[in-house]
Amino acid sequence: MYTSKQDISYGIVGDDADFILKKAYAFDDEINNKDVVKDCQKCYARSMCSSCLGSFEIDKGEVAVSNPIFCETIKHVTIYTIKKLSEIKGDEERWQRLNAFLRKNVYE
Repeated sequence: MYTSKQDISYGIVGDDADFILKKAYAFDDEINNKDVVKDCQKCYARSMCSSCLGSFEIDKGEVAVSNPIFCETIKHVTIYTIKKLSEIKGDEERWQRLNAFLRKNVYE
């Protein structure tokens, strides 16, 4: 993605791996960074958002979310998840099962 834009390209096949990583980190800092997108700065789902590079539109040095549907989907899923966790927390058996699942499958 964005291979034709030399200023934001990660590099080309055969480039040194350290160089490519340096370019990738720079890209994330400058472009794929919710701190530079005004809509993302004020979004309550920001920390759960899994926006991909393809979600951003690069034009004239500005970074903007190009797909508001994606944003609304993430916001909806965030609210749904919080509601579900609240329901599960209210039921001791379900809460214990969730914690056991997380310990076994996530934390180990």
